[in-house]
Amino acid sequence: MKKKRHKQTFLVLVTFDLHGTRTNTAVYDRVKKRLAAIDLKKYIRPKSTGQLRKLPHNTFVAKYPGRLPQSKSAPLRDFVRSEVKKALRAERVSASVFIAIGQRWAWGTARIQ
Repeated sequence: MKKKRHKQTFLVLVTFDLHGTRTNTAVYDRVKKRLAAIDLKKYIRPKSTGQLRKLPHNTFVAKYPGRLPQSKSAPLRDFVRSEVKKALRAERVSASVFIAIGQRWAWGTARIQ
């Protein structure tokens, strides 16, 4: 009997703070659109329920398959960082950016009221 192979994926998390006077909603929406071009989204979908979970304001995630040319954490981080920089520079904004790449990941959400 063949062993079932686990499909390798990486979870990519990007969060940032925009700086400067041009950090209005229109600029944020354009940055969001540019990040969507590399599959970074404002929501995540759990396997258990399938319901979309919205992420905090400046947080984006993507799931990348391990079969990409950059199929190790550091090269994938470098690729994503380069693309995020391009997106922010194209909108002429400065930002503080945090990028995390995980292979065997778990996540959770909570709403605090």
